[in-house]
Amino acid sequence: MPTSRREFLSAAATPLFAAAPPSPGAVPSARQLRWHKLEVYGFLHFSMNTFTGREWGYGDEDPALFNPTEFNAAQIVGALKDGGMRAVILTCKHHDGFCLWPTATTGHSVKQSPWRGGSGDVVREISNAARAAGLLFGIYLSPWDRNSALYGEPAYIDLYRAQLRELLTQYGEISEVWHDGANGGDGYYGGAREKRTIDKRTYYDWPRTWAMVRELQPNAVIFSDVGPDIRWVGNERGIAPETCWSAFDPVGEKGGEASPGDVDTKLSGTGTRGGSHWIPAECDVSIRPGWFWHAEENDRVKTPRQLADLYFKSTGRNASFLLNVPPDRRGLIHEKDAASLKTFGRHLSETFSRNLAGSARLSRGFALDLREPASFNLIRLREDIRLGQHLEQFDVEAFSQGSWKTVASGTTIGNCRLLRLPEPVTASRLRLKIARSLAPPVISEFGLFREPELNDPPVRARLVTGGHEHSVSFYSVFENMRDVSVEVAPHPKAYAGDLRKSASVLVLYDMVADLEDAQKSRLREFAESGKGVVILHHALCSFASSWDWYWKELAGGSYRPDSTYQHDLKLTVTAPSPHPVTEGVAPMEIVDETYGKLWIAPNVRVLLRTDHPTTNGPVAWISPYRKSRVVVIQLGHGPEAHAHPAYRRLVHQAILWSAGRL
Repeated sequence: MPTSRREFLSAAATPLFAAAPPSPGAVPSARQLRWHKLEVYGFLHFSMNTFTGREWGYGDEDPALFNPTEFNAAQIVGALKDGGMRAVILTCKHHDGFCLWPTATTGHSVKQSPWRGGSGDVVREISNAARAAGLLFGIYLSPWDRNSALYGEPAYIDLYRAQLRELLTQYGEISEVWHDGANGGDGYYGGAREKRTIDKRTYYDWPRTWAMVRELQPNAVIFSDVGPDIRWVGNERGIAPETCWSAFDPVGEKGGEASPGDVDTKLSGTGTRGGSHWIPAECDVSIRPGWFWHAEENDRVKTPRQLADLYFKSTGRNASFLLNVPPDRRGLIHEKDAASLKTFGRHLSETFSRNLAGSARLSRGFALDLREPASFNLIRLREDIRLGQHLEQFDVEAFSQGSWKTVASGTTIGNCRLLRLPEPVTASRLRLKIARSLAPPVISEFGLFREPELNDPPVRARLVTGGHEHSVSFYSVFENMRDVSVEVAPHPKAYAGDLRKSASVLVLYDMVADLEDAQKSRLREFAESGKGVVILHHALCSFASSWDWYWKELAGGSYRPDSTYQHDLKLTVTAPSPHPVTEGVAPMEIVDETYGKLWIAPNVRVLLRTDHPTTNGPVAWISPYRKSRVVVIQLGHGPEAHAHPAYRRLVHQAILWSAGRL
């Protein structure tokens, strides 16, 4: 006999306040409700790429390369648990086709490696360690296989499902089955060494594969670009948009029916207002620049504060936070990753250990009356998503000094909305004002918390100057600069020794002297190691011939060699949108109305602009140089320019971005 809505509400945990039950619309399944409770969990990319230094293996790698010397599943899982994670997803097979379990479907697996004498099973050890630690266990099995000679043929789908069946039947309960949208390309393919393309909409026949998952693991959620249980948020930065609906009706890139690898990702982040399918967003990001471990990235591990910011921009915006933490070649979570995770996990625990709202209940008008004043800087709101997601615009007001004041505003809430306040607020009465909602909202939590301050170690920057007359005033830019520790090193002594040990960011200001070959070598070595470089100059050309080397080697472009040294250029910039988080790369040109094209950069990743009174059209751009982050800033110079807040903000932002802090 079906349960009535009245019976459902009375049997469930009582919300703080429930208005009349809304129309159901899209609602989560039992398996999705369990997933919503996880909120933050780990991803493990560990495979052949760990030992080759690649991100995507070609498929021809020798299994003998896989040989972690100190593999310890308990240490790996323990580091994730220290980070507050409640589940772990293991990359059981990446695109290179190497299987981390002794599969019967191919010889390209751990059974052909020297690890554990060919008898090892990474999937077994990680899954057992996860359950021993109280974490759920999920699997990622890449549909693209660059090793298999069968890829592209119907027979490969049978092989893929056989691999999936092994994982779903031999390793206990599986919480999540993860599929990405990588769909063919060049590869080894059993020795063919060719490019193979498939019809990503039909080749994998996903409905039958997902039916098998439902049969063998009915409690597992299935992730892909289009669900059916969880969707990709549309970026690999770990960030959900401010407005994020759990409902999602996916559309293909060119309209029509969507499939994994063929979805309009511009819609993936926000979801579908009033949509018909409950497919909430998952935000994936790596703790390092790459998804696999690389030694040169040991100094570029995300800090605890960065991880906390990502948590608030994913879980705190009605999505989940899937953080990749790649084990190293020893088969361990590297010490720097583990330390960052531990501090991050402790921060979450301390933040949410006490709800200052206590047992206070919401009145019918969504007012919260505390027994005594509380000082808080964080608000957590939840809807009772068993009945769907409905609220789409709200304000939170606090009664202070005799009047109501708005302390926070937002759009969607869903499973969890976290609102950080710029300053602590002390109040004993609060209320939630609903501006718009698809149906009468059911609020299950109105929580108040005090988030402690979380400070990261400062970025170590070495400032290299060319002895220009304005260098002294430039030093003032770094006075009281938060999160940055600067060492001043005049040219040419700045290049002595191993630069990689002295700083994580090199700031080059007004270089007017030529570099010797040995100095160029040290600077190139610094940039190739994955460090950051910030180049600041007030003109697009200089007296020093070394500038040609700076621009071409580090900044990814070239300037007109016959242009003269000019201060008063009238510039027109053609480049990507001036926004600090522009996806992809694009060309950029800087054109002066008198001298013509002065600068051409083919691969600009980000363009930043700022208002500044002493120069026409100040800009900064970021060019990818191998594994480093190079920022070039074109601004005015002199004491007036250096004292301007806009200049200081841009230099600060450039250093933090170059160091991987933004």
